[in-house]
Amino acid sequence: MRALRFGLLLLLIHELQARNWWLEEAGDGARVVVETGVTCEILPGNKLSIPVGMPIRSAKEIKQGGETFYSGYPAIAPNSLCRVSLASTVVWHKGEAENLLLAILDHALVRKGATFEDLVTVENYLINNDGRWQTQAGRDQISGKLQFRWLQLLSRAVGLQGFKEDQPLVEWLNG
Repeated sequence: MRALRFGLLLLLIHELQARNWWLEEAGDGARVVVETGVTCEILPGNKLSIPVGMPIRSAKEIKQGGETFYSGYPAIAPNSLCRVSLASTVVWHKGEAENLLLAILDHALVRKGATFEDLVTVENYLINNDGRWQTQAGRDQISGKLQFRWLQLLSRAVGLQGFKEDQPLVEWLNG
């Protein structure tokens, strides 16, 4: 009986880890950061790094100097007003969760200056926020378009400075 409870606990922990709680709490139509390396100034001289997949709450559109920004509160720092470029965000709809993943992958793939670490961050987001990526049976449930973009991401990562064959990305691919 004890082993059964432990097994159920492990399943529950796995399920809880493979979720983005910030997204689940965000309202439908929220702006979500889809680019790595996004920062905002929360106080003069104090920058906050906003991770991929982070909703910006109460986002209001601001046009300044020919650019469009969203001013709002990142879920990671709900009391800190931030300004994030329009190009670094997309609108997220709960019923179209795969579109967010595609947008994150597409942003990483078109960024000219994307580093190996940026691409690993994106791949980690996929794995940590959608449990299907963690097993072959789960990956079989993912659309071909999303899997293709993921393979493009891996292909690009292999060609960048910082790639070493003994890193977890390769271990995971070969595992």
